[in-house]
Amino acid sequence: MTRGLLLASVAAFALAATPALSADLPASVYKAPPHAYAPTWTGFYVGAHIGAGLGTSDSNANIGGPTIAIANGSGSGVIGGGQIGYNVQSGWLVYGIEGAFTGSGISGDSPCLGTFTCSGSANWYASITGRVGGVVNDRTLAYVKGGAVWMDADYGFGIPGVFSSTASETRLGYLIGAGVEYKFNEHWSGFSEYNFMDFGRDNVDFVVPIGPGTVTSGINDTAHVFKVGVNYKLW
Repeated sequence: MTRGLLLASVAAFALAATPALSADLPASVYKAPPHAYAPTWTGFYVGAHIGAGLGTSDSNANIGGPTIAIANGSGSGVIGGGQIGYNVQSGWLVYGIEGAFTGSGISGDSPCLGTFTCSGSANWYASITGRVGGVVNDRTLAYVKGGAVWMDADYGFGIPGVFSSTASETRLGYLIGAGVEYKFNEHWSGFSEYNFMDFGRDNVDFVVPIGPGTVTSGINDTAHVFKVGVNYKLW
C-alpha cells in the first residue's frame, strides 16, 4: 500500500507540474500559428500600364464669315506609360493621389470643307488625379479617380497633294475614371481601368496659301482610354 500511495503521489505531482514546465520552455519550441494574409494598401507605389484609346474631335472655323462646322472625326491607337502614387487605408476606405505619364499613338483624319482633310494625333498625356475607393475583400480594391490632365497634340489641315498646314498644342483638360485593382501579395498588384478625358474647345491657327492666309479652327477634343497595368508598393 505504501508503494501504491507513493506512485499516486508522483503521478499527481507530474500532472501539476506539466503546465509550469511548458511555460518555462523556450519560445522556439512552441511557435504561434501563422497569421492569415492581411495586406494593406497604405504606402508609395510605382507601376506601368498599356492599353488602347479612342479620340474624338469636332472642329469649326471662321473663314471670312460666320463660324461653321468643318469636321467631326475620330482616331484610335495604342497607349502605354507609367504611374507613381501614394495610398492611405483607413478600415475599408482607401484614398490617395497618383501622377501618370502616357505615350500615345491615337490618331485619325477626316474630310472637312469638301476637298480638305483635317487630322489630329495625341502624342502624350500627363495627369494628376485623386483616387478614392473601397476594399471589396482582402485583396481587391474598387475605386474612382478624377483630376487634371494635359495632352500634347498635332493638328493638320490641307488638301492632299496640294498643301498641308500643321499646328501643335499642349492642352489642359479634366479626367475622370474608374478601375479595379487586385493584390497578388504585399508588394505586387494588377489593375484594369477606364479613363475619360475632355479638353474642351480651343482655337488653333493654320497657315494656308489661299484665301485669307490664316484659318482659325476651334477644336474640341475628348478621349476614351482603356488600360491594364501593374503596381509595385515600395513601402
